[in-house]
Amino acid sequence: MSEAKRIEIGANDAIPQEAADQLRQSLRSLASINQGSKVYKDECSFSFDSPFSATGLYTNLSSLRSYGKAYLAMDPQFPGLYLFQKFTKVPKDVPMDVEEPAKLGLGVPGGFLTEAEKFSLEKSYGIAVFAGSSEFLLALENQEIPEMVVVVARQVIEHQGYSDQQDLAQWVDDEELKESKYAEALEQLDNGVKISSDPSTWKCEDSGMTENLWLNLSTGYIGSGRRNWDGSGGTNGALKHFEATGQKYPLVVKLGTITPDGADIYSYAPDENCMVKDAKLAEHLAHWGIDILRLEKTDKSMAELELEMNKNFAYNSITEAGAQLEPVTGAGFIGLRNLGNSCYMNSVVQLMFDIPEIREKYVSEPLSLSDAERAEDPYANLGVQIKKLATALNSDRYARPNPEEITEELEVKPRYFKMAAAGTNMEFRSGRQQDAEAFLQHLLEAMFRMEKSSGIPETRDLFNFRLTKKQKCTETGGVKYLSSIEPVLSLPVSEDLAVNLDEILSHRALKRAKTETDEKVESKEEEVVPLIPLDACLQAWAAEESVEDVYSALAKKRTRQILTSRLASFPRYLLVKLNRYRVQPGSWIPEKLDCEVDMPLELDLSTFRAPDPDPNEVPQPEEEEAAPAPPSGPVPDAQLVQSIMNLGFTENACKRAAVAVNNSDPDSAAMWLFQHSEDPDFNDPLPEASASGGSSAAAAAPAANPEAMGMLTGFGFTEEQVTAALIATSGDAERAGDWLFSHSNLDEAVAAVLSPSEAPAASGSAEPEVEDGPGQYKLVGFLSHIGKNTSCGHYVAHIEKKGEWIIFDDQKVAKSQNTPFKHGYLYLYRRK
Repeated sequence: MSEAKRIEIGANDAIPQEAADQLRQSLRSLASINQGSKVYKDECSFSFDSPFSATGLYTNLSSLRSYGKAYLAMDPQFPGLYLFQKFTKVPKDVPMDVEEPAKLGLGVPGGFLTEAEKFSLEKSYGIAVFAGSSEFLLALENQEIPEMVVVVARQVIEHQGYSDQQDLAQWVDDEELKESKYAEALEQLDNGVKISSDPSTWKCEDSGMTENLWLNLSTGYIGSGRRNWDGSGGTNGALKHFEATGQKYPLVVKLGTITPDGADIYSYAPDENCMVKDAKLAEHLAHWGIDILRLEKTDKSMAELELEMNKNFAYNSITEAGAQLEPVTGAGFIGLRNLGNSCYMNSVVQLMFDIPEIREKYVSEPLSLSDAERAEDPYANLGVQIKKLATALNSDRYARPNPEEITEELEVKPRYFKMAAAGTNMEFRSGRQQDAEAFLQHLLEAMFRMEKSSGIPETRDLFNFRLTKKQKCTETGGVKYLSSIEPVLSLPVSEDLAVNLDEILSHRALKRAKTETDEKVESKEEEVVPLIPLDACLQAWAAEESVEDVYSALAKKRTRQILTSRLASFPRYLLVKLNRYRVQPGSWIPEKLDCEVDMPLELDLSTFRAPDPDPNEVPQPEEEEAAPAPPSGPVPDAQLVQSIMNLGFTENACKRAAVAVNNSDPDSAAMWLFQHSEDPDFNDPLPEASASGGSSAAAAAPAANPEAMGMLTGFGFTEEQVTAALIATSGDAERAGDWLFSHSNLDEAVAAVLSPSEAPAASGSAEPEVEDGPGQYKLVGFLSHIGKNTSCGHYVAHIEKKGEWIIFDDQKVAKSQNTPFKHGYLYLYRRK
């Protein structure tokens, strides 16, 4: 469509006849709008144009979908009737003497200025009518516009909009705090401890630190606070004391923040695990000899610390703090707006959509859409959203004239991509931080389903490789080869692999000796960081692993077996994940190993290719151990149910948890409750056991015991494979291990359990084809993570472009100076 000539019709002007005719023709197709209507008024269907864009946004008053001016011709109902929106931010004069923010809040005294305090927002609306070669833009107040058109237009204006995105006018931590359930009847020990009123005498009883100290209100123990994602903070002394005392005493108060107005109080209890209030704080402090009326603030509050960290957050050690980075913009250098904890998605998208084969499939200007994609809701269509986002990132449409200035007019906000990619996965639909590697695998699977139905070459084939595990019985020598298709090579990372392990142990011994002799330990004393070669991680991955108590078909009993892993193929693109994060046994608290892994720019994995089977080997037959008779139905243990009901969950929810973990223990049941609290049937009664046996195994099986899941994934199996094994064995972890090791074609066996209707026939079925080539690779990009675990903190991407490394930190895109190759989490290598 050639650009129509705009003719503006004022409030008192006569509407030209051709425009009036088009108005009347459109009356019958006007939408009926209510609160539940999907009104897409904030973003173009096929681009990231918005009301802030230079040419505004057009919302079809029939379909309630919006279009940037350049994309109007792609509207299946064009020429229709449109509400035209144009927003402009006008800076206000802010007084020069405005104080620095001192409170973590918006629009409150001492807090940050709100958008409304910094800018005035000018909004203009009109009715756009296209007739002939002209665009008639009618003032909404024009009396000749039919009343029904004005009514629908104003309903669109007043509607919240499907994206449900509103500016937050005010947020203060204190207003969100709740009274701890443990405060009212808090147990306080009579152990003779009294806390000095002199702050200079306070120190961590675990490390000797004198900063960031927390007093346990039940025991009088003083411990340092949590260690932050950037290495600052404490040494987890207070938390370790909570765990060492059987998690009986959860409430701690931060020394130095106590004033007559209150203090920072934290609850370590698993069902709170957040900042809380204590109405009896003065009474509880008096027990330890602390007079709340006499204390003055001597340390930073949590809000102030968070504010300080947020101010310095943009470029820290991983995001190249202190470097004068040169911002860049243009095609391939477009940043993404953080939607709130969406940096995990932004970094994955930047890495994925920079791959030439993916760009070739999805980038086109204008978008290349099928008839089905045009007809369906484009905002919910994954294919449309991928094309829309990939094209935006790889064109200069949203390049900023001034790379250092971020304006709303040229922002790329991938909110509809996020919804479409998440699908029914409530975690990825939520505003919580997620594991970038888990999202990447989820996205590849979602793209596979979409591409398979559309006949598009499958993106996941670029990354898939065949993993072969050789399983050898130590008694009979019988050998079995297990095969699976994987998209990510997951490598172990542990301190034991460090080349400077002796130095690390010596440093710790020195610190321990200082603490034992009451010698002051400097809080900022430099730690010795483990230095780990990548080859050590690869050798650990490929090393023989002894697995006890596995059924041997040759021996007709359970034996010890040796498991070795090798690569049977090398993909075009190899994703390598470093397992820096481990869940500590018994605590379920993920901890990150702070270390440096020497990741090479060029990688040769040829020595890890699976050899051809030895013709002299004795093959193990495909035979499973006879399973015991299945129980009549899961019955929740009454005592277990009662014990976890004390956490505040309903009886039905606790019964579901007991069954899900096979009545194992309260900790596992509690973990299941916290992980599944948003399930739609969470509080529903347990279904009665089916007598017909007609339900699918996947539907009838209980959820996996977290302990069993952790144990079996520790052998290198994926969560999907372990889930299938537990389903196939009625949740028996021991038999599930045998099931995993007994199938030579594990993918086929998993599909038969999880999707029996889609599983291929077992007899004569060939293993799926994967691309193969030489094992030599070149590093082209990687993701880094800052934080104590992958479900919090911050993600950034570094990508090599034309010989230069570029950092993508949400909207900030710049040339990298000190590329942190040794601190990555997920690396992308391209085969040479």
